[in-house]
Amino acid sequence: MKHIINKISLEEKALQDTMLQSFKLILSLLLNQIHHALPQTDSEDGQGNRPTRDAGDSDLSWRSGTASASMQFQ
Repeated sequence: MKHIINKISLEEKALQDTMLQSFKLILSLLLNQIHHALPQTDSEDGQGNRPTRDAGDSDLSWRSGTASASMQFQ
């Protein structure tokens, strides 16, 4: 009986490890997608501030390296 409990415990540990590795992989891929979706331009002042985007109907405004969403209703 003790052998069966130890075997189940090892299988649960292996499953937890696999789930953790899967979670880390998914999180890594998601963060990679987010990173590549962000604009990669630097501002001219060299301070790391992103320039303001004037795209008309764009819903993102980039100022000082942070994004703020603004909804526009017409």
